[in-house]
Amino acid sequence: MTVRRLHTITFLDSLGTGSYVAISVVYFVQVRGLSTGGVSLVLGLAAAGAALAGLPLGVVSDWLGARPVLVISHVAIGTLFAFLPQIRGPVGLGVVLVTIAVLQASIGPAKSTLLYSYSNPEQRTREQAIQRSIFNIGFAVGAAVSAVVTALAGDAGSVGLIYLNACSYLGCAVVAIALAPRTREPTATATATTDRGPLAVVRDRPFLLLTGLYGALALSECVIVVGVPMWVVTVGAPQYVIPFCLLLNTAAVIVLQTRFSRAADGTGRSRRFLTLGALAFAAGAASLAAVPPHDPSRAQLMILLATAAFTLCELLASAGAWALVLARVGARDQGAYFGTFGMSFSLQAVAGPLLFGWIVVPHGAIGWLVLGVAAVALLPAIGATVTRLGRARTRPQLA
Repeated sequence: MTVRRLHTITFLDSLGTGSYVAISVVYFVQVRGLSTGGVSLVLGLAAAGAALAGLPLGVVSDWLGARPVLVISHVAIGTLFAFLPQIRGPVGLGVVLVTIAVLQASIGPAKSTLLYSYSNPEQRTREQAIQRSIFNIGFAVGAAVSAVVTALAGDAGSVGLIYLNACSYLGCAVVAIALAPRTREPTATATATTDRGPLAVVRDRPFLLLTGLYGALALSECVIVVGVPMWVVTVGAPQYVIPFCLLLNTAAVIVLQTRFSRAADGTGRSRRFLTLGALAFAAGAASLAAVPPHDPSRAQLMILLATAAFTLCELLASAGAWALVLARVGARDQGAYFGTFGMSFSLQAVAGPLLFGWIVVPHGAIGWLVLGVAAVALLPAIGATVTRLGRARTRPQLA
């Protein structure tokens, strides 16, 4: 029952987030009068704040408890979104949005900690995958709701969707209050690491390397959201291929993530999944490099093939990395470890748009080929990092 409530929180959260993200940029530019440069700056600062807050908020979750952090964060975020339409001036909007992003950085580690505690050890990787699939379902539904509402009600509908997002967060807080306060007893692996201290993660070099490597592979998600649309415009490919790419990615993650995660348990399989993920990333980059500038039919085919490859990378890397993370955390530092690992998502959200907008896309096919070569260059580091993690997972000391 408790795990189902966590899944309910994820669905409500993603439902509101999907409805908000779909209209946020248009709302801030057309309704609030901000420039596109101003919106980019605010979103970049928000992502940077979330990245920096991951570890501290994870430590707070370990100290205060994951359930109180989950309740407080959802109440605070819901309240801020409820007041967002009334805030005037770009500075006030920027402060609120950065604050929301920082608070949102606490939700992932808190939910992961609770899911870790409430799930049987053999089910943890699978439950994390289910969470990811549920998030994608909720996000897709929210985006669809947003499309209908804005088509029918225009700018007024955008404001209503912001209030809907606020209600979704407050609803999450209500469900979080009903979560069982007690967690399972630590497992043998966790017990062996309970003396590490709340900041031991900053000395756990193999885990930090895993976080960085996964952040690099997680750029596959940013490619589909940011890189592919930029490349479509640059090469003059039909723009209707963009939503098809997003639909392909979302549907594949919903259907396949749990199956991939079930097959990723074990150090050897995790290494294989991360290695194949890097190769899939390279294949996707090569496909985008091969997109012809004046051949719409072939361009669509190559872009869809690239999307399939990047989606495969997302599935493989997520399954392999989460299996290693769940085997690494201890009984008293779950929030710190989950918060640190969550920084990989925030960092790619900051670096991705800059990488594709300033470096890769402006250099054309060469830029994509260099990106693919960089992915292949990660292979030795992946092998060494996974080996070190596997060697130390049953020892109390850090590698």
